[in-house]
Amino acid sequence: MEHERERKTEVRDASGPTHTTTIIREKRGSGGMVLGLIVVLGLIVAGFLYMRSQDSEVMRDAAIADAAQQVGDSAQQAGEAIENAANNVAEQ
Repeated sequence: MEHERERKTEVRDASGPTHTTTIIREKRGSGGMVLGLIVVLGLIVAGFLYMRSQDSEVMRDAAIADAAQQVGDSAQQAGEAIENAANNVAEQ
């Protein structure tokens, strides 16, 4: 967006009034674009880190579920071994 500022200079001499008009255009810098780009890049990095942390939680939950399944399987095997031992003692 350009800002225009108009400055009028009026010079009078013996031959009559002389008008001089000067228009100065001030152009904005690219600071807004740079700031916008930094914000967008920050959002992309934050999104990447968030998604990565979500993946870590899913992997952690899967590992916990797998470990719990293994504990359950071991308990089942121990229960079967105890039952077999009790049956063997009862048969003797």
